[in-house]
Amino acid sequence: MPFWYNVQQTQKRAKKIDWTPTFKKTEAKPYASMALFSLMEDLFPEKNIIPRTKVANKDSLLQGLGKKYNLFFAHKHMDGDVEYASALYFFVSGGGEAFIATTQFDYKFSDLLGEISIDFNAYTTNELTVQFTNPKLKTSSPYRYPNIQSYHYFTKYNEEECTVLATDGENRPILIKVPIGNGHFYLCSVPLIFTNFGMIDKKNHEVIAKSLSYLPIRDVLWEDLPSWRPLRRENQNQNQKDSPEGIKELAFLKKHPSLWWAFLVACASVLAFIIFRAKREQRAIPVIEKPTNTSVEFAQTIGRLYFNHQDHKNLIEKKILYLFDFIRNHLQIPIQENFDNSVLDKIVQKTAIPQDEVYSLFENIQSIKYKSQISTQELALLNTKINEFRKKCT
Repeated sequence: MPFWYNVQQTQKRAKKIDWTPTFKKTEAKPYASMALFSLMEDLFPEKNIIPRTKVANKDSLLQGLGKKYNLFFAHKHMDGDVEYASALYFFVSGGGEAFIATTQFDYKFSDLLGEISIDFNAYTTNELTVQFTNPKLKTSSPYRYPNIQSYHYFTKYNEEECTVLATDGENRPILIKVPIGNGHFYLCSVPLIFTNFGMIDKKNHEVIAKSLSYLPIRDVLWEDLPSWRPLRRENQNQNQKDSPEGIKELAFLKKHPSLWWAFLVACASVLAFIIFRAKREQRAIPVIEKPTNTSVEFAQTIGRLYFNHQDHKNLIEKKILYLFDFIRNHLQIPIQENFDNSVLDKIVQKTAIPQDEVYSLFENIQSIKYKSQISTQELALLNTKINEFRKKCT
């Protein structure tokens, strides 16, 4: 190695990896979906993979496309409004096939599917293992995902109507088939399988291929969650300019005669009340003082409470708990109180922070754990290190 080679400078120049789950088809981040979007063309030969908004720029237009398209969606959360949930339901019941991979369904979508829920308490293990239930797809050894150590699984579904297609190592369902009308929903509770990082192992390509093999060979509508709300606002502004109906909510009410008549009766009742009560005496309006923001004073009071009692050990233990929670949620690393060097090495890899800094921080945490009391200087030093660590991670 040349004498001018500086290891510390090389570590500083190391590119920081963004581990945020975006699932975007145009990004090469670990938890994006560029690799899967390219693989789709091989899974559906001679068929088009089209962003849903190019075919149905309004959510309501989706419900009439069931016989022509499949729909694929993978994201951390399923968050749409009532109109989208209803359109997706009629899309499937009309003969469409929808593959949805997410860890959480919003209540609008869950109400349409019936009694289906996902365990929101993340299951932590050394690695995720996947095995298919169909004998034709089942392998002698399960597929392994060592990078997925925290995931969700289905805990409630209609066992008579739904079919379990794949399970984890504990035989808990992570992929189920739900029949709706003339079509089906395919629901997966581990969307990280369909990301770039989930496809590092070449053998794991088979999991995606086998999961999507239940869909018929036809054009696929790719659903991008982040584009829903901005696009909906653009469509609403355009409708307000071009349509005499104006407001989107009123247009929805006019599609349902019962709701429209209920709305008219409510408006007539309010108008009659205003006319007959217009001459009543006006009561004195009390002067209400502007509420004061006491959140800062409250935080200062709590801080003085801990500091004046000199309970530094209790205060720093809470800081350590918040730090562990930050590492689990932001870095996707399942750290526990009794951590080892392998966990610290994962933190170094994902944050690009020098190894000596990470080890120094957690050595201080370990040393304080066995002390009954700590000094003000130790409290200030560890608090500074924790704050610097969080700044470098964000």
